[in-house]
Amino acid sequence: MKLKNVTLAAALLAVLTGCGSSGGSSNTPNTNQPTAQNEQARQQVTDAKKAEEARKAEEARKAEEARKAEEARKAEEARKAEEARKAEEARKVEEARIAEENRKAEEARKAEEARIAKLTEELTALAKQAGLDDDKAQKFAGSNLNTDKSEWQSALNNAVEQDKAEKLQ
Repeated sequence: MKLKNVTLAAALLAVLTGCGSSGGSSNTPNTNQPTAQNEQARQQVTDAKKAEEARKAEEARKAEEARKAEEARKAEEARKAEEARKAEEARKVEEARIAEENRKAEEARKAEEARIAKLTEELTALAKQAGLDDDKAQKFAGSNLNTDKSEWQSALNNAVEQDKAEKLQ
């Protein structure tokens, strides 16, 4: 705005000073000279207005460019924030999945331990009933944990026979 006022003032000054001058020492009035000066002054004012409009258009273009750049920056920031939120959510889901897997594995481990303890107790009691001492009954139970229940009796018979053979020696 300041540039516009200065430019307009300069153009008006040129018009006013041009209109009052006689153009030299000639006493003959030149009627075309003030009109030419007026036209020149008008042209300067028009040029100044065009320059001011161009400057304002350039300012507006730069402002729009800056606004769009800021919008793009904010959009990128929002995209990154959403991406980070989704990554955090995925991490938490994965963490929960692993925790659940670990819980189930621990539960299965405890169930297997309980099954083995019960089976060992059952096999040991069976071996003791058949006449094996505590040590040999425990050994029998440990050796036959994975033996099918239908084969226990024949495995026990073999263990008892072996024990009798060892005692005879």
